[in-house]
Amino acid sequence: MVRCQRERKRSLNRFIALREMVDEIELRISPETSERLKEIEKIRRRKAGKARKRRTDAGAPE
Repeated sequence: MVRCQRERKRSLNRFIALREMVDEIELRISPETSERLKEIEKIRRRKAGKARKRRTDAGAPE
């Protein structure tokens, strides 16, 4: 099961979740392409972490 709540639009979240699920299946099935997919996933997580940090920093009082 994959869940995604990054965007406000349900259709976009469904697309993102489906893409993540396909990437995960690809990692498990095809080891020769897994290095490329691992790099993509690492970049995706780094971007998500930066966005999360910006949201928490923007909400913090000075």
